[in-house]
Amino acid sequence: MQVNSRLKVEESEKFARTVFHNSPVAKLVYIGSDMVVREVNEKMLEILGKQSSITGMPIFDAVPELQQTKLLEEYQYVLSTGEIFTKIAQRIDLIKHDVRYRGYYDYTYKPLYDSAGDIYGVMFTLIDVTDHVIARNRLQEAEFNMRGAVELAQLGTWSIDVATNGLTYSDRLIEWFGYDPAAQDYNEVIPILSAEDQERVAKAVAWGLNPESGGVYDEIYTVIHPTTGKKRVLHAQGKTVFDPEGRPVRMNGTAQDITLQVELQLELENQVQQRTEEIGAVVEELRATNEELEEANVQLMHSNEELAQFAYIASHDLQEPLRKISTFAALLEAKIKDQLDEKSGTYLSKIKDAAMRMGSLIRDVLAYSALPAHCFHNFYFFKKVVLIYIYNYCL
Repeated sequence: MQVNSRLKVEESEKFARTVFHNSPVAKLVYIGSDMVVREVNEKMLEILGKQSSITGMPIFDAVPELQQTKLLEEYQYVLSTGEIFTKIAQRIDLIKHDVRYRGYYDYTYKPLYDSAGDIYGVMFTLIDVTDHVIARNRLQEAEFNMRGAVELAQLGTWSIDVATNGLTYSDRLIEWFGYDPAAQDYNEVIPILSAEDQERVAKAVAWGLNPESGGVYDEIYTVIHPTTGKKRVLHAQGKTVFDPEGRPVRMNGTAQDITLQVELQLELENQVQQRTEEIGAVVEELRATNEELEEANVQLMHSNEELAQFAYIASHDLQEPLRKISTFAALLEAKIKDQLDEKSGTYLSKIKDAAMRMGSLIRDVLAYSALPAHCFHNFYFFKKVVLIYIYNYCL
């Protein structure tokens, strides 16, 4: 009977050691005030970067870097109180293969009792949560950066819970909308929008929750504050999260106040319209002026044609009496040449010279009337005409 009992105890102890050593959780048994390693499993050796030869050694001799921790104080606390002690995501620096390694661990001290009920040691279990802590820190950093970016851009954030139709607003959106939608149906916010935007926004949200849309929501609408009546133009963008079956779970998004930009754009458009109208009026005025100038040019051309025709006719008609004056002056001179005194001869010579100059002037007028219209503006031509006139009539 005693042999069987002893065998059962040995088998039980062997089984417990087997479970201990093959456990996927790192385990170690300390005994004594110096925290001597009595048992250590493979997982713990792997984490510590040590061999099984540390068994029987004080832990601070086997792993000196642990002296910088509070493991001894915590161990002594458990020995003195008998209470289980736990730490979450505790930082521990280890040296593995001569390389310093910083990790984060969840660990627990559990007192071990002998047959007399006295504490003789502690079971120490350790779980490496380094990857989880790093991921959590990165997530917190990303969230912090996101909050900073949202604050810098003066964005409001919102979220729709599709299962409950619940809508969540950030403090900035609550201020803009004058409405806290917590624990209320998101459709209740629609009446706060301007009348011309309500149906369009409702359809856009419904389409954004449809997998065929890609989960994208992007709308501009006007919000009317229910208390102050202040209008604010917002640009809202959102993205829907779908479950593996393609069902919408949540739509998250941001909203930006673009009231000032819209007002500036409208003011610019008004100014452009005003300037366009002013330019149109100037163009119309110039068109009317051009028409008047064209009409004046036509009238001037007619006047010039009439003047040229008159000059031609007048000059042509003047040549006949001038020829007669020249002819009769020559006949008179030939007939009475011998009877003329010096003074009478001078008079007759002046008559002949004047007739010649008059003939030359008439021919110049005829030449002038035959010139093209563009020659009328020739300065040298006019100077010649003026000089001829001065010579013939003023000298």
